[in-house]
Amino acid sequence: SGKWENAPEYGLARKGVICLQDHGSAAWFRNVKIKELPRKTQEVNLFNGVDLTGWEAYGTEKWYVQDGLLVCESGPDKQYGYLATREYYDNFDLSVEFKQEADGNSGVFIRSFIEPGAIVNGWQVEVAPKGNDTGGIYESYGRGWLVQIPDEKEEILKVGDWNT
Repeated sequence: SGKWENAPEYGLARKGVICLQDHGSAAWFRNVKIKELPRKTQEVNLFNGVDLTGWEAYGTEKWYVQDGLLVCESGPDKQYGYLATREYYDNFDLSVEFKQEADGNSGVFIRSFIEPGAIVNGWQVEVAPKGNDTGGIYESYGRGWLVQIPDEKEEILKVGDWNT
């Protein structure tokens, strides 16, 4: 009879897709790799640097590969756009390089699932302008912020450059 009794999907570390997000501005990603734990220890490249093999786009954003980078451009409605792995992952160590624009709002979803209407439900590692908790963990359509970044860590983000 706990708080989440009627919503068992919330608060559980569950198996789910890895999903990259863009909302209304350009976004770039590269070197998206995963190492599942403990069953598999070999690192797997989720992005091959050539095409979108193994990924599925949701929403109206345009996802494509250019010069070895995953690129997303805003769709006509400037709404959320997602690129999700077709495979589900549960125990892993995920590494992603990203480039943050000054006014962009992006993220990397983990342990998530996609509902009709391109709604991604799950945990998002925030990628946003300085002062907006890049690296924090937000549960979309759930509890909200799970981990926010201390103010002194906000300056670590290199806007317009590659971050890991």
